[in-house]
Amino acid sequence: MKKLILFIFLFATTVFSQNTKIPRFTKSKIGNSSSWAYLPSQNPQFTTSFSEDSSVIYTFEETIGEHEFMMLQVDFSEPIIDSLEQEALLISYLDFLKTQFNITQSVGYGRGHFLESNPKTHGVIDYCEDEAKNKYQLKGWINTNHLTVYFIYGKEEYPNLNIRNMFFDGIRYE
Repeated sequence: MKKLILFIFLFATTVFSQNTKIPRFTKSKIGNSSSWAYLPSQNPQFTTSFSEDSSVIYTFEETIGEHEFMMLQVDFSEPIIDSLEQEALLISYLDFLKTQFNITQSVGYGRGHFLESNPKTHGVIDYCEDEAKNKYQLKGWINTNHLTVYFIYGKEEYPNLNIRNMFFDGIRYE
């Protein structure tokens, strides 16, 4: 009986001590692209724009509790075949985005990530902080036809590893 009471107490403490809304993810088509993503929104709205080389850029952002969930996808106008060139482009793009978000500190890129559903897609991850001391967790993916970047940020690091991983690894390219 003592073990049951202890378990209930620990469970309740864990559940109620987290001030984090748990999103419900749905598989959603990314704009007019051939890609899908698991996103924390029932009806995600994408903003569409075009780069100088006519690549299509889709962006998504939603506030969940005290954190911002963001996704950006570029559908390349011309395929990028070389995997070394792909990773260099991804890191260059992430560096550019970090300047846009006024990132002042970074752990550094963790390389060697591969997308289980598409082994030719590889990625990098990083943890950062901006001028206002917001904590950023980011992961970027790239393959021949697409570049996708995910951000979660807030005053504290997002506490739910399972939700973060579902968001960061939820991209599906066709």
